[in-house]
Amino acid sequence: MTTAPLSVERLDAATAAYTRAFMDDPFSVWITPDPVRREHDLPIFFRMAMRYAMRYGGRVEVSDEQPRAVATWLARDVGQPHWHLWLLAVDSPFQGKGLGKDGPRFWTMLRAPR
Repeated sequence: MTTAPLSVERLDAATAAYTRAFMDDPFSVWITPDPVRREHDLPIFFRMAMRYAMRYGGRVEVSDEQPRAVATWLARDVGQPHWHLWLLAVDSPFQGKGLGKDGPRFWTMLRAPR
């Protein structure tokens, strides 16, 4: 699978993918047991996280235009070729369907060759 940087115009679609992927996640349910409140709060968190990454030297990568998968990366230090995976989600309708089977490029730590 190849990925592409998220455009600001696709931020809503990526937020929706993250929200659907984490809506029934045990940690999300524990933090916000009420599903109505969780449906309200999760998009706020994920939009903030992606905007933070994009503003402060991180990256948000998507699998495709829809997007079916989203990864948010933070730079360890600005200018350093080392990234930390902060968030990773596969939209719930596509989970378990082999979206990442073509290789680890989407989810592994990004690091410059030594």
